[in-house]
Amino acid sequence: MAVNSFQKRVEPDAPQTIAELAPNVIYRAPLCGDETVRRALRNAFADFCRISSCFTQHATVPVEEGVVDYPILSRFGGFVETVLRVRTDFFALREGADYAVLDGDPVIVRLAAAPADLSGNAPDLRVTFIEQPYPGTENAPQWFIDRYGAALVSGALAEIYAMQGTPWYRPDASVLEMRRFNDIAHAAKMAAHAGANAASGRASALDLSNFAL
Repeated sequence: MAVNSFQKRVEPDAPQTIAELAPNVIYRAPLCGDETVRRALRNAFADFCRISSCFTQHATVPVEEGVVDYPILSRFGGFVETVLRVRTDFFALREGADYAVLDGDPVIVRLAAAPADLSGNAPDLRVTFIEQPYPGTENAPQWFIDRYGAALVSGALAEIYAMQGTPWYRPDASVLEMRRFNDIAHAAKMAAHAGANAASGRASALDLSNFAL
């Protein structure tokens, strides 16, 4: 793989942890043990991100002469699940024709042709992608905890209240908490979808013969 400046991994902001939400869960299920609460919060975090695609990100990747491979790196310490679209300032690139996405960690966007003489006027690639947390992680950006912490608490309580044979078994409350969780997750999905569409703008197909060697 050719080396380019975007391969330099940028350390994410110091992560916060969803474990700070545990007291909110324990307050409403006081007999439930800490590890059970933490596990339920991790499950709620993973489910919320999967349903909502709330970590829909946009990266600007400088194009470099002779380079076809461009790593797409996590913004918050997770992994890139899906590349939604690649474009320049004015043109959309077509997956399978103008570029391919190579799975891995990191994910690679590979151009069909390497840019040749850019004459000091190199375009940027604008990449829209979805991130997910690694399984079992508790690390999350502070903005996520501030915005969606209540949803994670509801998701954790929905799991805990559904545990038959425990002192905290409350099936009716589990249904209500799961409804709250799903409502917020689907609202977040709509917001993420709207943001991704707004970022794509209007674009025509790009003829990569302009980049031919």
